[in-house]
Amino acid sequence: MLGVAGLLWWRRHRLSERELPATNPQRLSSAILGATIAAVELPTVLPYFTAITAIVGSGSGTTRQLVPLVAVNVCFVLPLIAIVGMLAFAGDGAAAILSRTRDRLHADWPAVLAALALLASVVLLGVSGLSAHGDFSKSIHDRRFRQQLG
Repeated sequence: MLGVAGLLWWRRHRLSERELPATNPQRLSSAILGATIAAVELPTVLPYFTAITAIVGSGSGTTRQLVPLVAVNVCFVLPLIAIVGMLAFAGDGAAAILSRTRDRLHADWPAVLAALALLASVVLLGVSGLSAHGDFSKSIHDRRFRQQLG
């Protein structure tokens, strides 16, 4: 992830200069886009099911199990909720705001994606550090237990 973030940041100007492909309602571009999104999201299923298994298997109460799952799902759909909410409640100005946001993201998508990849790397490193710390504590506990037995 850190390598991807660095590569995106290094190539951000060149990547943002590319033009978007022209839209053609007669083509199957929406179906292709949907299939591409599904293919990109597919690798996230295994970690998601692993997280569900870990949370449910934690032995915590129902509330302590549901809160992290709801939080993850809300974060996942939050951009869609924001767009729908803006279209529903912002009136005529919503389309202009969304259009400006799209144009801004088109111009800066490599930098935004690099920042998100960097953030994900930091979070993953933090989580792996916490789990390594947990394993380290467990191994110390196991050694003490074995010393008491032997």
